[in-house]
Amino acid sequence: MIKRLLFLSLFFIVNLCYAQIPSKSDNSLDPYLNNHNEWFQTKEANRIAENILLWQRITGGWPKNEDMTVTVDPVLEKTLKEDHSRVDDSTIDNKATVIQLRFLANYLVSNKQYDKKFLHSFLRGLDYLFEAQYPHGGWPQFYPFHYKPFFREITFNDNAMTNVMELLLSLQDERYSSIVGEYSQKINISFNKGLDLILKLQIVQNGVLTGWCQQYDFKTLKPTDARIYEVPSIASLETAGILKFLMKIKNPSPEIKKSIEGGVKWLQQSRIDGYKLVVQRDEADLVIDRYIVASPTSEKLWARFYEISSNRPIFIGRDGIVKHSIQEIERERRAGYEFYIHGLESTYEKEYPLWKKNNP
Repeated sequence: MIKRLLFLSLFFIVNLCYAQIPSKSDNSLDPYLNNHNEWFQTKEANRIAENILLWQRITGGWPKNEDMTVTVDPVLEKTLKEDHSRVDDSTIDNKATVIQLRFLANYLVSNKQYDKKFLHSFLRGLDYLFEAQYPHGGWPQFYPFHYKPFFREITFNDNAMTNVMELLLSLQDERYSSIVGEYSQKINISFNKGLDLILKLQIVQNGVLTGWCQQYDFKTLKPTDARIYEVPSIASLETAGILKFLMKIKNPSPEIKKSIEGGVKWLQQSRIDGYKLVVQRDEADLVIDRYIVASPTSEKLWARFYEISSNRPIFIGRDGIVKHSIQEIERERRAGYEFYIHGLESTYEKEYPLWKKNNP
């Protein structure tokens, strides 16, 4: 019993410390994806593509939070070659695997002549996504399964599954036909399964479509929890991400249209007016507290989580107990987790009107 208590105490301390450490670059490849074809024909583009191959695991996927634009010296190259056989860190979290595949796709279609190893790596990455997808269409956060149970749940958290779906949608464009080849059918099948599941998982309140949860049980398909402060709920940020994805689908079915209409209406109605978010920082510019105050110059705010039964904003500390005010949870979680979200209004102020105009 004593050993178990010591272990649990150590586990809590390690995870608490880990939560305070800023992650390495999650999106180091992002700035390059908007470059023109000419850039992808440069030596710099080739160097980064070589790096991407070095970081790819035997699974076909990639790890997260790695800056793959760095100069790889002999020491790092040796480490990466040793890590190639790892099967415990391939993931779609923080854009991992998706962003590498996007870079390789642009690199391949921008070069008339390329080493076949880049195409091989790209197709292995797609195979990883196909293999990781559940028969019902969802994707877990990690595959093969990680040591934390919630990593195998269907994950919309931070747009994980949504990023995969957007990748598969873009690869159906004629621009990528030369590199996709026979994989086009697999891409379509995988995409359609994922789309059917997204529509199925939209939460219904009293017969009305609302938004989506951050994660769903991979067996029962019911909303479920992840970390102790991420409980089953309607998640505003992930809902906005899913809606923006759905609005990119050409010739949407009646089911997709109904889903978008319901989700957009929920997002509008869930906005918190009359308040502004206060973020306190210390001398080192680190966030030390977050809370809202009543203000005549109110901001457009959303809670990150809404209670499924009541649609009330909820806040959860490390005790896992749901509260209805951010001031009721500990300061460490108020500072360390974004329980309030800005910027979701673009979903219904910009994307939705344009979508509605094209899909009356």
